[in-house]
Amino acid sequence: MEHGITGTKTIFLTGASGFLGKYLVRDLQAQGNRVIALIRTESLNKVTEDPAYRGVTWVKGNLEALSETLTPEDREVLANVTDIVHGAAIYDLAQTEAQMYSSNVTGTHELIRLANTLPNLKTFHHVSTLAVAGDHPSEFGEEDFDEGQCFPDGYSTTKFASESCVRYSDTGYNKKIYRLGILIGDSTTGWIPKVDGLYYVLLFLLKNESKVRALLGKVKLLPFPFSARSRTYLVPVDVASRAIAGGVAKEAKKSKKKNEVITYHIVGEGQDIRDVITSMVNFMGISAKLIPLPASSFNDSVVEKLGVPKEALHYLYEAPKLSSERFRKDFPDFEFPRFEDYSSTIYKFARDKWQGGHAQ
Repeated sequence: MEHGITGTKTIFLTGASGFLGKYLVRDLQAQGNRVIALIRTESLNKVTEDPAYRGVTWVKGNLEALSETLTPEDREVLANVTDIVHGAAIYDLAQTEAQMYSSNVTGTHELIRLANTLPNLKTFHHVSTLAVAGDHPSEFGEEDFDEGQCFPDGYSTTKFASESCVRYSDTGYNKKIYRLGILIGDSTTGWIPKVDGLYYVLLFLLKNESKVRALLGKVKLLPFPFSARSRTYLVPVDVASRAIAGGVAKEAKKSKKKNEVITYHIVGEGQDIRDVITSMVNFMGISAKLIPLPASSFNDSVVEKLGVPKEALHYLYEAPKLSSERFRKDFPDFEFPRFEDYSSTIYKFARDKWQGGHAQ
């Protein structure tokens, strides 16, 4: 997928100041697009001082209350918007479900209300997540959505509701949904702003390296919390951004179906949890065979010692099956880098940043 100029669009971006948003600004501007971004007043100084956001037009407002916070002048700026890219969401398993609902669901609903007033809007692009598959027991495709699945936490519950808002809104513009795998650091630099997801596992291993070495000095077996069938879909943030930007650049064909939604799974081939954790141990210069421990082995005190949020532990026991046929068909030249080619880069960044190194 090329980064070259594909024709100027005027894009309204939410979540620009976030982890993924910073990359989306870069990639969307690289295509020659004008980017207008929503920002909370208290965050404006941070982004205007960051050269990564040079050229962005900022609109101050609160996503959860757009109709109340946008001024007439703001609406005039937005009148020429051709595409909305909705990347804002709360992903923090420590937040309450009510807090996540406000941002992930109410915010999406407010943005759709705004979208319906924009005279030149052609496409609404919604950033979703593989978490909407929930506990679906078989392969979950891009055309699948409400299959009776259940959800383990407030994040997946509210993101399912958020995607539902987009899917079932009756609009006159095109809709594209991008379900991302689990975002990790930049594949070339390792950069990530905070500890999240499987990084908790890496930092636990690094923190307890001496104990791990002592254990393996006696026996080359390492008991660890995961299931033998556990699988995950890790996607570097720069790769996810490039894929979304490609979707924005690709003009949607007019459909004969009313209210059709195009959905893409941006997940790559996926990785076995055993292989991911083994790669972390190998990064430490240790060789070991991992032995899976059942989730029932862990009470609250054990989870606290692990340093992994209780809400995140279940991800070590999931075995999702996701298909990406439409994405592969529409973007046959898009290549996901191999995990083994960048894993040491993201591990080194995390070690340096959170274990007393010099990463920024």
